Amino acid sequence: MARAAILLLLSVLAAARAHYTPTWAVHVPGGREAADAVANEHGFVNLGEVRKS
Repeated sequence: MARAAILLLLSVLAAARAHYTPTWAVHVPGGREAADAVANEHGFVNLGEVRKS
């Protein structure tokens, strides 16, 4: 029974990990310079605008 529980836990963790993405977006009023400053203050790098398609 313990072996089955461990296998279930490992499979759930593997599935959850497969859907993780380390990216996100935020709206910063003030343009690129303001966004760069906010990112730098918090240890991030601004990769630019999200383009509308």
